[in-house]
Amino acid sequence: MILCRFFITHCHFSTDIRWPNVMHRLDPQKWFIIDWDGADSPPTTAQSHFDHGTHSPCVFTDGHGGEADIWGVGNLILSCEALDISEELRELGR
Repeated sequence: MILCRFFITHCHFSTDIRWPNVMHRLDPQKWFIIDWDGADSPPTTAQSHFDHGTHSPCVFTDGHGGEADIWGVGNLILSCEALDISEELRELGR
């Protein structure tokens, strides 16, 4: 819901949501994404220099949108090594 609201309001896509770009504030419950230098807005361009293992397949073609960031969040959930991640949240990541 938060990502959808951001996309609709700002129309900017990070396209680079992965663990090295996720930080938390002093309050460990508050997380945020850094490295918005490569953020894009429609019409987006292919990001051929990104790693196929950590980025959505759609970022390698022109015209990708919020689906790349949704894929990135799902990938974060699935690759999270925290022990207290619920099965429901992991299912959401799939």
